[in-house]
Amino acid sequence: MTSSHGKPRHPAGPGVRTRRTPSDREVDLLPAVGDATYDRVTLAPGVRLDRWRVDDLGNSSYLLDIADAPTAALIDPWRDVDAYLPAIDRCAAEDLLVLETHVHNDFVSGAREVVAERTATLAVAAEAPVRYPHRSLVDGEEIPIGRHRLQVWTTPGHTPEHVTYLLVGPDDTPIALFSGGALMARSAGRTDLLGVQWARPLAVKLYHTLHERIGRLPDHTQVFPTHGGGSFCGRATGGGNSTTIGEERATNRLLRATSLDAFLAEILDQRPYPAYFSRMREVNLGGAALRGIAPFAPPSLGLDEFDAAREKGAQVVDLRRFVSFDAGHVDGAYAIDFECGAFSAWVGWLLSPDRPLLFVDEADELASASAARQLFRIGFDQVLGTLGGGFETWSASGRRVVSVPRLDSRSLVQKLRSDSPMLVVDVRERHEFAAGHVPGAISLPLGELALRASELPREVPLATYCAHGYRSATAISVLERQGFSELLHADEGYHGWLEAARAG
Repeated sequence: MTSSHGKPRHPAGPGVRTRRTPSDREVDLLPAVGDATYDRVTLAPGVRLDRWRVDDLGNSSYLLDIADAPTAALIDPWRDVDAYLPAIDRCAAEDLLVLETHVHNDFVSGAREVVAERTATLAVAAEAPVRYPHRSLVDGEEIPIGRHRLQVWTTPGHTPEHVTYLLVGPDDTPIALFSGGALMARSAGRTDLLGVQWARPLAVKLYHTLHERIGRLPDHTQVFPTHGGGSFCGRATGGGNSTTIGEERATNRLLRATSLDAFLAEILDQRPYPAYFSRMREVNLGGAALRGIAPFAPPSLGLDEFDAAREKGAQVVDLRRFVSFDAGHVDGAYAIDFECGAFSAWVGWLLSPDRPLLFVDEADELASASAARQLFRIGFDQVLGTLGGGFETWSASGRRVVSVPRLDSRSLVQKLRSDSPMLVVDVRERHEFAAGHVPGAISLPLGELALRASELPREVPLATYCAHGYRSATAISVLERQGFSELLHADEGYHGWLEAARAG
């Protein structure tokens, strides 16, 4: 049997898994692949857990590998599966289950990709209306993992079909809960991803999930969520990437809520999520196109090839630090600083997955491969290439270079104290604006800017600011594309202004 890409599913031969007998003392770690961080922990004697995390999503995946067990389980893989394959290949089990906790809204699932690359069975909740071959799991079902068991728990709330997997030892003691988005460290998965009309009904379900089921597990039960700190799928950023039931009972405001009304007031206080979430569920219900294992480095394009693709409508993403973008950039490029910590989210928020992408990088082109990998996770498959030699190639060619005047905090204070016309636009989220803002600034969050730019005047200069400079640089690029020409970048942000104002 071969994968859909014509490769053997396992290096030992078609459909064959090589059995190993790793010792409990085995602590060797596999090399990290791409931008995923990786480690291995022992949950109990003979019970090993490989875990991966990617910061751009704020998510984790897990491989449960138990000594002498014929079955291993990979839980919630994302789409670039090359990080998982070495761990799958070295584990002792002969059979692999690929388990989903829910239909994801924040990334393209890699479950089908794993099945295409290795002999495996894909299993999802029976309630999930997916349209590809799978094994259906029902509430209360138990999956034997050697002398241990994975219990399937229906835990709706974050999504309607959500399930969690409880690892139970030979003595029936709960060991670990793979909680998906039902429970996060100091938080839980948001309930509005299917639309605002479902936010409250799903929140009611989540209350019962947490208070009548998950919250009754023993304090020692370890919790391994899929969504962690930095995930937009959480009600807030969360407090980490793993926890225990006891810690959550003591610190999680959602578990500590004394009534349904108090719980609803907390969980329904939501912040915006990236626009690409609205299409991701449908992608995962049908299953994204399989890619196979291939390099992510986009081709280095010559200037004429790059410019021709740009003229045909390809979207240009400038990956450089925002200070470099301000100094000079390609006309019409989006400024999305690859080092901002939320690169894929902002691309998914502002750009179309249906149009090709071009990158402008530094001369070494080092960020381009990682950027392409992150965008592949959210369904942006059409990366045509990166400009060979970086922005310097464009600049040296004599083509039009656009720059943005910088407005340092002292100059911003002086302008605000003068009678010269200028409108200050705060592109942070509304809760940030409410906590403090520049006097006279208007609140226009970056995620809304493209749709609401027509509300801004064109006859006066506009100065954008955020917290650290990268969102306000992106805002500048969005406004440039909308035809605004008198733009200033207050790149030291709100706190820079605050310090300058206090200094007089």
